[in-house]
Amino acid sequence: AAAAAAAAEESGLGRRGEMGAQRPRKERAPASDGLESFKEVVASFAEEHGVAFVPKQRQHNGFRVYSFGGASVYLDKDVCHVESGGSQWHPIGFTDLLEYASSKKAGGRT
Repeated sequence: AAAAAAAAEESGLGRRGEMGAQRPRKERAPASDGLESFKEVVASFAEEHGVAFVPKQRQHNGFRVYSFGGASVYLDKDVCHVESGGSQWHPIGFTDLLEYASSKKAGGRT
């Protein structure tokens, strides 16, 4: 049945074999609350730049805290927050996070 459907689609025929406009197929993302996919984006970014991205054994306001190189971060929807000085947290972009994590790993403070 799957082969017949693929052949019908390739030939321009609809599911029932009739000619006509076809609705575009929607690709469905894996079911998640959005946090998992953003976490994957951050993990890929870290990997591309040779930075470790691993969960820590703590949370901040109910969010899992991760180590991104030398920085502590948490992810809220599609925003990355970094800890800077004590318990101060603020949103940060990827480029700035990479620079900040590098400076923390080297022992610098910003």
